[in-house]
Amino acid sequence: MECWKKIQETVQKSISSSAYSSWIAPLSFDKIDLDTIYLCAPTRFIADWVKRNYFSHLLSAINESYPNIKEIKLNVGSVKFEPKTIVDEVSNSKDELLNIETKPLIRDIGTKTSPRFTFNSFVKGDSNALAFESIKRVANQDSVSFNPLVIHSPSGFGKTHLLNALANELSVSKPSTSVIYISADKFMYSFVKALKENDTYRFKQSFKSADILMIDDIQFIAGKESTAKELFHIIDDYITNGKQVIIASNNSPFLIDGLNSSLKSRIASGLIVDITPANFDLRKKIVEAKCKTLNLTLQAGIGDFIASKISSSIRELEGALNRISAHTILMNEAPTLSNIRKILADILAVNTKPLDIQDIKKTVAEKWGVSVSDIDSEKKQKDIVIPRQVAMYIAKNLTSKSLPEIGKNFGGRDHATVIYAVKKVRELMIANPRLENLIKETEQICSNL
Repeated sequence: MECWKKIQETVQKSISSSAYSSWIAPLSFDKIDLDTIYLCAPTRFIADWVKRNYFSHLLSAINESYPNIKEIKLNVGSVKFEPKTIVDEVSNSKDELLNIETKPLIRDIGTKTSPRFTFNSFVKGDSNALAFESIKRVANQDSVSFNPLVIHSPSGFGKTHLLNALANELSVSKPSTSVIYISADKFMYSFVKALKENDTYRFKQSFKSADILMIDDIQFIAGKESTAKELFHIIDDYITNGKQVIIASNNSPFLIDGLNSSLKSRIASGLIVDITPANFDLRKKIVEAKCKTLNLTLQAGIGDFIASKISSSIRELEGALNRISAHTILMNEAPTLSNIRKILADILAVNTKPLDIQDIKKTVAEKWGVSVSDIDSEKKQKDIVIPRQVAMYIAKNLTSKSLPEIGKNFGGRDHATVIYAVKKVRELMIANPRLENLIKETEQICSNL
């Protein structure tokens, strides 16, 4: 058939490279008879899988060249199909034909991966280096080094990025490697559906075809005994047959309450790697990388400000930069520090810990060349009194502490002393522009703590 290659190329655009290599590329054209196209598959297993999962893709591609084709008949081996005598034929109806043995277990067994998650787009640092190298090794080696590989961390630290990156990498470097990437909640939903439809055999068989199984957010099946037992048998089968299993969770398997004991034991027998919170240096690298992707230019120091203030998760950090980029484009406003504080007010409020007066005193002492003990002392020298008053002024502006509370933090002084200090600093700022700049600069440093 002259157009068969074109049909295959059309199907290839709608499915993953590994799926195409495994299921569509092995098919061959037999003939066309009236409104039916006859194809051949090398094995019964491939024929059954294509019927269940790819008939709609094939028919759509075929109709681009042959709009009159209504049915697909699929034979095994090189035996020619004969119209009206085919074993699989049960009806001339397109809908009925597409449902031959169909109640597929799951039409799309896995969870769709995102092409934007790659190893190149993953920013590596001390907190995630072991997880990155472990999963990268799976992509680069043919043998299984550690099984299962378990990566755990709180949400938003990069686990899902790494799993997606592996699937995307293998689709290019090893297209013949079949990968199932599925979230635990989808696994549970599909298993329950199979139970209701009395179709558990197909459900189990669907997992046997893959070379690598990746389960994301396994903590969601804690307390779901029947689902956990089924997953245990599938994982055990993979490991027994030397196939790679990778699992992600929000906690160490030892610490997931309600997780089936057999499953927990099987998971715990592999390599367990945690991703810890990103430190400032890694968050700064992530800000720089994300800004480059977004074509977002930030003024000097703003990237450091964002990296220092948003530390709860990488996902939240990237979300903040997306918000800044959108605001910059839509409102045509430069991303100044003042604008960013407004744009990210809610995120900053959640991530910012209450400013400690002790930290203010340390910052003022360092900036003004005195010691914290000098600030707390009874010394009356001008070069100590002014930094002490500046520290009180900043504490009044940047903390929610009452005047008596602020006074107690400065060597047990009373609220009247704090009121006097705030008044004196304001007067100094009016009278001396150079001193005003120094005080504002010190206050800005404290606000970024």
